Amino acid sequence: MKKAGFAVVIALFAGVTVRGQSSPTWVPVSRWSNTAFHCPKEGALLELARRAETGDVGAQDIVGTFNVSMCPGEKDAARGMALLERAAGEGNVHAQLTLGEAWRDRKSGQKDEKKAASWFEKAATSGDARSQNNLGVAYQVGQGVKKDASRAVKLFQSAAEQGLPEAKYNLATMLDRGQGVARSYILARKWYSEAAEHNDAAAEYRLAMLWEKGLGGDQDPEQAMQWLKRAAGHGSEEAQVRLGQKQAFETHTVESGFNEYSAGMAMLQAKDVRVGQALALSFLQKSAKMGYSKANFQLGRMFETGEGVQKDEAQALEYYERAIAHDSQDFASYNHIAWICVASKNSKIRNPQKALQYATKAVELTGGQSANELDTLAHAYFLTGDIDKALETEAKAASLAPTDESIQKTLAEYKRAQEQQPAAK
Repeated sequence: MKKAGFAVVIALFAGVTVRGQSSPTWVPVSRWSNTAFHCPKEGALLELARRAETGDVGAQDIVGTFNVSMCPGEKDAARGMALLERAAGEGNVHAQLTLGEAWRDRKSGQKDEKKAASWFEKAATSGDARSQNNLGVAYQVGQGVKKDASRAVKLFQSAAEQGLPEAKYNLATMLDRGQGVARSYILARKWYSEAAEHNDAAAEYRLAMLWEKGLGGDQDPEQAMQWLKRAAGHGSEEAQVRLGQKQAFETHTVESGFNEYSAGMAMLQAKDVRVGQALALSFLQKSAKMGYSKANFQLGRMFETGEGVQKDEAQALEYYERAIAHDSQDFASYNHIAWICVASKNSKIRNPQKALQYATKAVELTGGQSANELDTLAHAYFLTGDIDKALETEAKAASLAPTDESIQKTLAEYKRAQEQQPAAK
């Protein structure tokens, strides 16, 4: 493969004592909302089922939800989905939200992210905070809808202003990273503080970092330590590691994924047939689900190249998008997406305009000083018909990488193409 991107740091999992980080990392995980549901008693279910069949929308919602829930008792997911659709069609917001969750989490036996987003949107238009938050997450990561960070911010804000804790945290992370909105550490602190009122350990941990670094307000080590202790007390293993209460290799926090990533990478590095790449893949996928950006990047690279998995460019793009969702400064993922969009032989994936957008961002993030990213951008310009820009950009790449034969060859091709332009007019 032509693109190598940035070097992936491999941490061997076994036999190495990992100490607390002196420069703590922060990898936020988007928070979904879930419906509140109290399991009905068996006797009440019979009466509710009877009422549901007579058209009682509330009963349809309860019985339908029961059949796709984890409540004890005999259940029929297909019947539950049918009842929920009837109730949702009558405007029952809880049923709409439950349907979204069912399609998102495969509670019906099938997963359909587009249907999930559609039902979240229907409930969100009614002002339901949980549905607005879920639709916001869908737009943030591009799950079932086209990725739209600015719309995600608006949805998170609406839900947060209604007091939803997870939406407060999600909004804070967007402001913190400048995703879909101008970066504001001041406002990020405000919303983290509101989320922290609900004993949100992740919000408390991030507040500790902001106070420690003086972002969005005063730099105050004492305040930072107070927030760190609160976060540790509420279960933040990152905070516990920094306070020396735990060693990093002992943690299995849902807010990190570092250990799972390290284990997966160690297995890939060892190439030990006794371990197997399938197990390494499993660890990396678990880390990616936890929101660890590097795991998403590594999985993207594997599916892009077919290393240890069947090559699947669409799957690679999805993982790279998820990496960006968790780290808006991940220039390598932007670059890989752009490269796939210019180099893919699949007409459904090949997309020069998208490549131009992502390659431009990658060059911006690297300050125009990386030959790899400039080369990708030049390819995007060329495919969109701007030969002059392509040549200018490739020349910059060539000056940064004078020994790269591929870049030098491309530069020569673009020069010939430019020379032939007048004859083609």
